[in-house]
Amino acid sequence: MKLILLLLSGIFLLAACQQQEEDSLLQEKPQGTDTNMQYVTDSDPVEPEDKTTQETARHLARLAVEVPDVKDATALVAGNYAVVGIDVDKDLDRSRVGVIKYSVAEALEDDPDGKNAVIVADADGVERIRDLGEKDV
Repeated sequence: MKLILLLLSGIFLLAACQQQEEDSLLQEKPQGTDTNMQYVTDSDPVEPEDKTTQETARHLARLAVEVPDVKDATALVAGNYAVVGIDVDKDLDRSRVGVIKYSVAEALEDDPDGKNAVIVADADGVERIRDLGEKDV
């Protein structure tokens, strides 16, 4: 019985100390005492490049071709959106093609122009994208 009473009083003591510590952390510090805080608006401004849609499409296609197992790529850009068609080996199974498409999407996601890109690996779709890109010129 004494052991249980001792344990309960220890738990209550720890809980009381914990509450006191949280209260001291929540108290506001007086203004002007925090000298380490600095507000920086933009330390390294990067101006966006003015590229044509064709230059952006070529850039995205180059990024897609750098992914392993992508033989060729073509892209079509309309505003902030892009469709990238990739040419892969026709003998690959569907799951492997899905992995390649995901890898291309990850590669393009890091690029500001490729954030809203859709990846197509269907042969007919790639050919249509290529035809539309040639008509755009």
